[in-house]
Amino acid sequence: MNRMYLDMTDHSCRSIFMKDTEIIPAGTTVYSMQVKDKNDAYEAYADRYDIHFIFDDDIPTIDFYSIPRIDIMAVDSLGGFLGTLGEACDPESHAPICYIDRHKNCFLIAQDMKGLLNNPGNWRERAIPCEDIHLFHSKGEAMKNYNFVDSPVKKISDHFWILEDSGVRSFLFEGKEKAMLVDTGFGTLPLDEMTAGLTDLPVFVVNTHADRDHTGCNKDFSPVFMHPSEMDRYKIALPKDCTMENVRPLWEGDTIDLGYWNFEVILTPGHTPGSIMLLEREKRMLISGDTIQNGDIYMFGPGRNMPAFQYSLKKMMTMSDAFDSIWPSHGSYPLTPDIIPGILKGSEDLLAGKLSAQEPPHPMPCKKYACEAAGFLYQFE
Repeated sequence: MNRMYLDMTDHSCRSIFMKDTEIIPAGTTVYSMQVKDKNDAYEAYADRYDIHFIFDDDIPTIDFYSIPRIDIMAVDSLGGFLGTLGEACDPESHAPICYIDRHKNCFLIAQDMKGLLNNPGNWRERAIPCEDIHLFHSKGEAMKNYNFVDSPVKKISDHFWILEDSGVRSFLFEGKEKAMLVDTGFGTLPLDEMTAGLTDLPVFVVNTHADRDHTGCNKDFSPVFMHPSEMDRYKIALPKDCTMENVRPLWEGDTIDLGYWNFEVILTPGHTPGSIMLLEREKRMLISGDTIQNGDIYMFGPGRNMPAFQYSLKKMMTMSDAFDSIWPSHGSYPLTPDIIPGILKGSEDLLAGKLSAQEPPHPMPCKKYACEAAGFLYQFE
């Protein structure tokens, strides 16, 4: 069963269900009571047991993010926190009670809330170290190691993340001295802040091509590499606040050695004149841009060329023994090399008039032609 984490700190979601997936609440929250309800009993717990329940006139600052969730409901005089583990604080809850000391060491101190309230004496002496609680400086740091339901970031493996942006994805590869971000989406996500939360290394960009949904955050990074055949396309539709000053050339056959990763640049024109793919031979993976995918491939408008697209697919078929997984910018991932002949056949059937024209998903000057492997957005002349 898959395991994913649901951030509870913004209070916008209480539960979620996903098939074959265990959803674990995450984050550190504070349970505070109204100050009007403070009475002698609470004062007695503070004086006798050093358990200071939290009221809304004195809410402490929490400087850590927990996995799983901890709902803080009390503090002690030593700078520590007491809270329920995995659930919101509730006297009827069966959630364990944990203690985090000022050094961020974690302990279990009671089986549940009733157990703590019925036997509060010497609670520190009953503390048992707990290795199942993991504390981070922020949610961004936690996202480096855990997959969140509500997060556009997904960790695939060590030093490899995917960042989703409204149907297009970017890939972050962390090396030993630098990190590479493949494409920068529409520009709707703060990719500079997000990548800074995933790696401390300087980040440069490689564009698989210069369509606007791949270059939206280019302005926030330097340098930006692309094939020179894309530079006119990029300049004409230059994203807001972008310039050509940070753009550098990337040629077929170039290698990008990051230490953990070593990518080879492959020129695959057709979708655009300078579309490229990135091949990691040792890890047998291919970053395919828009050319190989099981979604809708844009093949209408300036710069699109179906014969070149077909030659590029044939080229990748001859190289398919070098990779086992394909990571496209759209659609499902990862794909396997056996999808390439299907896309090629679909494009041939399209030109031969064997595919039926459908209306595109949005108003566009083209029709959609679907085959078993993918769809094509295309306009016959």
